[in-house]
Amino acid sequence: MSGTRRAAAALLALAAAGPAAAFVRSTTDANSPTAGKCLWWNTKAVTYRLNTSGFAGSACAQGPGTLARASFPAWSTPACTDFSFVDGGDTATTAIGFNQGGSNENTVVVRKGACDDTAVVPGNDACHGSAGACSGKYNCWEHTGAGNARTIALTTTTFRASTGEIVDADMELFGWDGVSSGTLLANSVPPSGWYFSCGTSGPPCTAYGGSSCLYMDLGGTMTHEAGHMLGLDHVCVYAGVPSSTCFPSAVMAATATTGDVSKRTLTSDDADGVCAIYPAGKPPDQTTGCLSSQSQGSTSTGSGGGCATAGAGELGLLVLAALALRRRHATIAPA
Repeated sequence: MSGTRRAAAALLALAAAGPAAAFVRSTTDANSPTAGKCLWWNTKAVTYRLNTSGFAGSACAQGPGTLARASFPAWSTPACTDFSFVDGGDTATTAIGFNQGGSNENTVVVRKGACDDTAVVPGNDACHGSAGACSGKYNCWEHTGAGNARTIALTTTTFRASTGEIVDADMELFGWDGVSSGTLLANSVPPSGWYFSCGTSGPPCTAYGGSSCLYMDLGGTMTHEAGHMLGLDHVCVYAGVPSSTCFPSAVMAATATTGDVSKRTLTSDDADGVCAIYPAGKPPDQTTGCLSSQSQGSTSTGSGGGCATAGAGELGLLVLAALALRRRHATIAPA
């Protein structure tokens, strides 16, 4: 039996810097953080495969794959871990989720446009009747329902509820459809998918198709989502402290702004998280930082930890939202 939980991702202005937040581990229980088992891979080398065929735009001069691949090694930089993401090459796969009956891969895919846009998917296509069917067929973004207007990216993790062992993790990014035009304003929701940029300097993008400009940073988004893939959630979400008081520079913080490229580099909080789960020279750690074995994480240092929540079921589905202040009904904060 499996269960699923989806959450919206929001683009939010960064709050003023507050106390450093403890890392937060994802767990198997959607209802009781202290009862859930924290998530972990039974390997320290997780292979992913990349599909950027849906990427549209000219704000990535070297192509999106270059920066996407350069984002994953950030999680291997702390000396206290020997965890690594392994580049498995390109893939044509557009479907996500764990394939129990055949070959399985951890897919990273850039979607092109929304599935409910009739210019992308015909309104009478039968795929509309099954979740995941249209995104698999047309490589479009399905997560446009109520509460998801600000969604940037989602990571879907499949795990064993009895142990918390992760068996699959897939990342989706909601990219521009490549056709629609519109004005891009700082910290606003683009009307036709997110316009991802790859540079580290330049003026703000003011329209789709702009080059040498900055909008939603592809590198920071990828690095943040990779943190979800390895088993981390947003800092402070379940630590009894409002997200607005959390240290905003952490990669796994729940905030971002357009033009911000700082999320490509791990902070001490992020390093503490990956090192807690995958300590160098030791097996993956199933319990360190889990709420089931300690009180909720400290907010004064980065050495604490806590568990967030996921779906239930023997092979439950956990969907983690990138850059969301809240898991549901988030709103845009003033810039």
